[in-house]
Amino acid sequence: MGISIRYEARRETPLNGAEEKKILEIITTYCDAYPFGKKFEDFLVFDKLVHSDTVFYGATKLPMIVVEDYSTWVQITTYWLACLTEITHVLKDAIWSAGIESISLVWDEVAGWRFPAGDEVEES
Repeated sequence: MGISIRYEARRETPLNGAEEKKILEIITTYCDAYPFGKKFEDFLVFDKLVHSDTVFYGATKLPMIVVEDYSTWVQITTYWLACLTEITHVLKDAIWSAGIESISLVWDEVAGWRFPAGDEVEES
């Protein structure tokens, strides 16, 4: 059983061709440049959408957290969050939700997706 980053974007209008192309380029770039050795999964986008207004939905498996290698886990997680941040910028007008297991991630206009700080922790 693994830990995953999950993400969903919702809006009334479906993705257009330019958005689909840009998102695919971002995902391909990150998957091809993955610098951490063994990849548990590529950045995944699911075909089956959750809601009628869902335009982007997926989850990416992370390695198990090992205390001795916690800094690598953080680097891998940060890497995939950077990928998600770039995609979020493409779909600026969508309503986004993202989390890791039961923890909701926070969208920061400057930093992108990040873990919540103490008083921002909200379990989903």
